[in-house]
Amino acid sequence: MHTHPTSRSLHPQVLTNVGGHLYSFNDLEQGLIRGNKAAPYHMFPVFGPGDPRAAFAITSAPPDPRVHFALNCGAKSCPPIKTFTAEALDEELRLAAAAGRQRSGCRVGGVGVRTQNSEG
Repeated sequence: MHTHPTSRSLHPQVLTNVGGHLYSFNDLEQGLIRGNKAAPYHMFPVFGPGDPRAAFAITSAPPDPRVHFALNCGAKSCPPIKTFTAEALDEELRLAAAAGRQRSGCRVGGVGVRTQNSEG
């Protein structure tokens, strides 16, 4: 892991080397896992034209909504950091989503996932 200031931020970011490419937590979440879609309130995708990392974005299927409860960006409200395994990923994501809903006071209903604060 490296700490590196980026041109988009005045604050240094923690970067990790995966396959010879450097990624921030946001790069991994929005760029790879969420198919290089623009993050909420952003105009552009994480990986711009010509960025070789865009080739590794998962675009074959929409992201599993439970991934939201498993990702950690470093904020206090994020779930605890944990390791996920290919063999038990479905159950691990189910448990992460259940824990996230319990922590946040949200509930999930219907076929799609939508959250509603328990106060509202």
